[in-house]
Amino acid sequence: MTDSKPVGKRKHRSPSYPYLNLQEAINMANELYKKESRHKIPVEVAIADLGYSPTSGSGLRVLAALLNFGLLSEEGASEGRKVGLSDLGKSIVMDTRPLSSDRDRAVQEAALNPNIHRELWERWQLEDAAMPSDQTMRFSLLRDYDFNETAVNSFIKEFKETLAYAQLGKEFRTEQEEPRVQPEPPDQGQSDAQRAASPLEDLPKINPQLRELTFPLIGGDVLTLIVPHPLTKRDFRKLQQWISLMEDALLYRDLSNFDEESAEDE
Repeated sequence: MTDSKPVGKRKHRSPSYPYLNLQEAINMANELYKKESRHKIPVEVAIADLGYSPTSGSGLRVLAALLNFGLLSEEGASEGRKVGLSDLGKSIVMDTRPLSSDRDRAVQEAALNPNIHRELWERWQLEDAAMPSDQTMRFSLLRDYDFNETAVNSFIKEFKETLAYAQLGKEFRTEQEEPRVQPEPPDQGQSDAQRAASPLEDLPKINPQLRELTFPLIGGDVLTLIVPHPLTKRDFRKLQQWISLMEDALLYRDLSNFDEESAEDE
């Protein structure tokens, strides 16, 4: 009589997607650049540079995300495998100009490098159409892309944060749709003495359609928003949505505190 061992049920795996959103991945690529410049380094060294132990599952997933976005390139195999900044990664982390259309284009290219990002971008025609609702996305990902129910919500969050950071698609573009109205010249009937008495006379001219709002933060810092005034109710809701989408980008996040077990098979 032979003993038969029960066959364990295989865990259903979702399609591959980045462990980090694009902004977090670029921050990690910056860390590697600061420590290793353009050199190709062993995988274990790269993981250590990012703050993980060489055998850390989280460290391997972080590295995989950088490769998935195309920020790193790799060479060799097995124990001889090395990684370093790719040409695309260099175009992003080495371009420190405050305003750079070259860097913006590179960031957008990186955002669509993961296969699942590109497929959804083309399927939902996000260049010209708004993002589907979370419910619609979830249904489609479960039915058509065979996502695991435990992973689908984290992917939707990562996907939306990445597109928002790259300002990709109709919903996340921030370019001015209408030309700004130039400030009117000073009232010619106002006397020199009246103008000299104004406390705002020496300040830069500000578009009269814009209003500066300040919010005191805990710790003494101040958050400043410059918004058109008045806002329509629709624009106000879009502002709320944008702030919600940027939550992870604005909050302090220590990747070393990720729960590795809960993310291990996602």
